[in-house]
Amino acid sequence: MACWQLVILAAVTAAHASTVMEKRIIGGSKVVLGEFGFAGSLQQFLDGEWTHVCGCTRKLSNVFVSAAHCTNGSDISTFRAVFDTLDLTDLSPPAQITSITSTYVLGSFTRNGPGYKLDYSELNVVNSNITIPGSQDFLLNNVTVTNLTGEQCSIVGFGEGKMLMSKTVTVISTAECVQRLTGTGATITERDEICIDGHSITAGDSGTSLVCGGEFVGVASWSYVPCPGTSVFVRLSSPILDD
Repeated sequence: MACWQLVILAAVTAAHASTVMEKRIIGGSKVVLGEFGFAGSLQQFLDGEWTHVCGCTRKLSNVFVSAAHCTNGSDISTFRAVFDTLDLTDLSPPAQITSITSTYVLGSFTRNGPGYKLDYSELNVVNSNITIPGSQDFLLNNVTVTNLTGEQCSIVGFGEGKMLMSKTVTVISTAECVQRLTGTGATITERDEICIDGHSITAGDSGTSLVCGGEFVGVASWSYVPCPGTSVFVRLSSPILDD
């Protein structure tokens, strides 16, 4: 693994989409249908076709959560959400597709050194009724866990591949995260960020979920590659998300 490359988990642009190598969650494994029924694909119509650009997570039947940088500044009518599928090449039932009517981005969303700060958005969709047995919505307003240091958690997403993947990762302390990102200009706080050990997410995983103990606790924002590698998630218990 290259240890000198900086990766920003930005949405795939039209110029990039046709040349990028297929990637997935690094070291991830395939999942079973219904195991992560909350996980979706945020897609944009680029160069005449629908392209996976970021992950999204179902919050309610008409609301998905993703990273703000995935849609910020773009025409929301060019996006859609795909869910209830493990394979983006097969969108036959029970796979569902919904258009996005509007999006909410935090006013305090901004650049943060090489990445982003408060990189969180909510996507209002036409509908996303659950059809897969075992799938259920996450109630984000019940997220109360703050100290996750050392916890074994799961990240779930499509990456830049076509199959839904998951991987077990370890949360590192805020102090460790700050130390690793020293000199980058990034501001990391216990209130707003969760950091995981290793560069385990790739460009198409922006907006995907971090799940700890069955609770949706973070949204993938950006990743810093230099060894040992660090990935930064927006902490969903941050009080700023309630403003």
